[in-house]
Amino acid sequence: MLASVLALALAAPGFGARVDLGVTLPISTPQATYFTPGPGGSFTGELGLLSFLDVEVQLSYLLLPRTEASPTTGSGTVLGIGAGVRLHRVISDSLLVPWGEVLVSYGASGGSRLPLTVSTGLSFKPMKNAGFLFGVFARLQHVFALAAAEPGYATYDATLLSFGVSLEFFLAPPPPDGDGDGFDDAADDCPTEAGPERGCPASVTPPPPASDADSDKDGIPDTMDRCVDAAEDKDTYQDEDGCPDLDDDADGVPDAKDACPRAAGALNGCPDTDGDGVADREDACPRVKGLPADKGCPKYKDIVVTDVKLEIKQKIFFAFGTTKILPKSDPLLDEVATVLQDRPAICVRIEGHTDNKGAKEANLALSTGRAEAVRDALAGRGLDDTRMVAQGYGQTLPIDSNGTLEGRENNRRVEFVIIPCVAEAP
Repeated sequence: MLASVLALALAAPGFGARVDLGVTLPISTPQATYFTPGPGGSFTGELGLLSFLDVEVQLSYLLLPRTEASPTTGSGTVLGIGAGVRLHRVISDSLLVPWGEVLVSYGASGGSRLPLTVSTGLSFKPMKNAGFLFGVFARLQHVFALAAAEPGYATYDATLLSFGVSLEFFLAPPPPDGDGDGFDDAADDCPTEAGPERGCPASVTPPPPASDADSDKDGIPDTMDRCVDAAEDKDTYQDEDGCPDLDDDADGVPDAKDACPRAAGALNGCPDTDGDGVADREDACPRVKGLPADKGCPKYKDIVVTDVKLEIKQKIFFAFGTTKILPKSDPLLDEVATVLQDRPAICVRIEGHTDNKGAKEANLALSTGRAEAVRDALAGRGLDDTRMVAQGYGQTLPIDSNGTLEGRENNRRVEFVIIPCVAEAP
């Protein structure tokens, strides 16, 4: 009999039933002294008025074992019936459903009682189409004593706190079908006329499927378009989703005003790593703060960087007739290394030159050895040797007359010529 009644109740549109089981603690005086925590439970019938609002009828039972201090001979029991309302997240759309309810009840416990109950809970739906939820609840209940159990026996209000688990079954209202043809209005091509052809009568030709519709005319069908009312901007950045990307790099500067639309930055939309006011893409020294007039690079003491070479204001000195670099040239080599570290896009050919004293073959070998010695010295200062090529020219490229001491001194030199960097093999 009970199973039949429950089946009929669950068949009602928007109806649910919930069973709560838990432990109740008396937290008011004198009940906390007279009784220990005990089991309790309730059965609640729910009728959905709105997708988020139910009216409820609840049957509840509570048993609190007595302590030795209790003036009574039996346990504290309350059998109640009540009604109230519950607010909750829309169950059909959610896997996680928080809820809260308020109920007013009538209870019998040796005398009349009026429990006022406030509950909150969190229920879980194991899958989208599941017809049940399970979860946890917490309940605060204040029981008003309406009459004494017997003449001369004092009664008290009581405050109770409960915790436990819940199991809920529900049946959501069926989707609307205005013409009663078995096709939900949302999927019915003719929602006001009953029929078997996609909800249309056989005499009515249903509209063509909208799979090729393109509401925003951006060339992406609505079925694949995440933004059916806003056209894709077709800038080769995420063009397949159908949504306009007005700030590709998300730096707060719209693409239309962004000088670097694919690299986030605050300098007209471009990054400026060293913060010197020169965007990285235009900064010859992107990791070192410099001057805008010098392409974002700092000034150097003994070196001037031109488009074709590093012009050094001093010479690199070697021990006579050898490739050994003298210590007095270390500061200059330090500065050359700094320049190349500041300018990671530069590669150089280190050229060695001699005067015309001695055999040509010997001069060529000496100039080559000295160029290689400078390359090795710079590599020892942390530079990638793939950015440097050593080349000796001997006496073949003089810049002054070899007929004077001063001219021969000028011809004995090392130069740093800027060359294209060779890309590494993939």
